[in-house]
Amino acid sequence: MNRVATAGLIGGVCALLAACSDSGEEAKAADVKPANPSTPAKPATPAAAQVPEAQGTVDMAELLKPGALPDKQLGKDDAKVTIVEYASMTCPHCAAFNEKVFPQIKSEYIDSNKIRLGIEAPRDVSVDPRRVSIWGASMGGAGATTIGLHHPDRFATVTSFFGDAKYDLSTYVRALLPDEAAAHRVNALDVVDNARHVPVWLIHGEADDNTGTFPIQSERMYQAMKGNGATVRLVMLPHEAHGYAGRESIEHVLYEMISWFDKYVKHAPPRTGQTDTTNK
Repeated sequence: MNRVATAGLIGGVCALLAACSDSGEEAKAADVKPANPSTPAKPATPAAAQVPEAQGTVDMAELLKPGALPDKQLGKDDAKVTIVEYASMTCPHCAAFNEKVFPQIKSEYIDSNKIRLGIEAPRDVSVDPRRVSIWGASMGGAGATTIGLHHPDRFATVTSFFGDAKYDLSTYVRALLPDEAAAHRVNALDVVDNARHVPVWLIHGEADDNTGTFPIQSERMYQAMKGNGATVRLVMLPHEAHGYAGRESIEHVLYEMISWFDKYVKHAPPRTGQTDTTNK
């Protein structure tokens, strides 16, 4: 079983698009010539995508064993109908069902002993450990770089959208970090040496006016990583603030996303990093 795991929205977009974007070299225009000016050229046939081999095998019986979270049941054992629900704690559709549909099912069917509902606890998901990436936006971007650089051996790549590189205690973070010592423990810039072991992609709006995440945050992170010989890419989006909404920006980020994840997640190179859990 070979799956790609990424955090957040990138997982859905990247896993889908990366799977169909690896078509080898594009055919050159000179290689496809029409028979005459009125005859359209035949489209080039793309090369078959090469799917990387999975690392090891998966014991499905072991995978489906109950975990630390127990399964739950609503309703009585003697109900004639049993329904088993499989849900995700991060799925918005599951949340909508729980809020809008489930109350009626409970009042009309479970409470009247017509059915019993079994709720399966979340199971572990089998993934290829070479292709797990982490990303986040704003303070989540800072969290992604902090976690990723503390544990470069666990991730294929790290991505930060509009994130902090070094927390400024004169801004909003003073409510979360009491002093410089606490900030130092989570400042990605303070453990930047580890970026030599994991590719990092930084995206920032040139007009970001959000207190604490001015564009200089990603710019100095990029310069520090580049100076340490890291694999890092910085994308600055013109006219965008703390987020991006322009069509050109959206399409450009999608292009960058496909290219980056094709190279560093789908075709992940061997890991070289060692876990470092302390900022020095």
